[in-house]
Amino acid sequence: MKNKFVFAGAILSSVLLYGCANNFEKFYHGVNPQYVKDTFETSEKVNTKLHVSNFANLENDERELMSDNYVKLGVSSFFSPEVSIAQALSFGNNLYADIVMVYTRHKDTVNMTTPIVTPTFTSVNTSYYNNYGGWGQANSTINGTRTTHVSNAIDRFEYFATYWKLNPKKPRVGVFLQDLTDDIRQQIGTNKGVIVAVVNKNSLAFKNDIIVGDIITTINGNEVYDTNSYKTLMDAIPDNSDVEYIIIRNGKTIKKKFKI
Repeated sequence: MKNKFVFAGAILSSVLLYGCANNFEKFYHGVNPQYVKDTFETSEKVNTKLHVSNFANLENDERELMSDNYVKLGVSSFFSPEVSIAQALSFGNNLYADIVMVYTRHKDTVNMTTPIVTPTFTSVNTSYYNNYGGWGQANSTINGTRTTHVSNAIDRFEYFATYWKLNPKKPRVGVFLQDLTDDIRQQIGTNKGVIVAVVNKNSLAFKNDIIVGDIITTINGNEVYDTNSYKTLMDAIPDNSDVEYIIIRNGKTIKKKFKI
């Protein structure tokens, strides 16, 4: 992780240009909050680390964090004039997050015209015929206003942040799964199966050579239709039991048998 992400220490002092509210907190959405509460309810304050990455690396960043057994707590997503990324670190500390990943890019430039109203004062000299048969002059001031339209360009940026915490629980098997897409169903000729999206490092799955892209079709002879059926089947298997996966890999069917 340390070599693959750029630490954003230099950005922490950037100036907040858009209001006083913390937009990373305002536009936060928790991911599976009940699971997070059950898993991390005894969390203690940590030294949250802030990293900045490129939007193009977002999926790879998430897969790597998941493979290191980090759990996503939630995300923040918004666009606005430039804000301080230090706000994401501050909010991450409040979430007890170990890592905050921030992604930002220029969205657009908005041209705005602001009316500026200033007071005006006009002096008026008035001649008059006085009671003594002569002419006199009087000075007076007329108050008014003047409006000047000032044009300026405001750059707006897209912000996306993810908040992660190291899972204190060791994964049982160590795979993150996704349901099959229609294209994959066409390729393998069946609706059965789940695709392995991430493998935890040093997990049972890793040590038994289950790899990203494998499609698990059966568990102990029972067919797997989606991620929910996979979970149901695995929950029914006691610890210290043998489990056998039937896997499709590159068009070939293989077996993987190990003890959980």
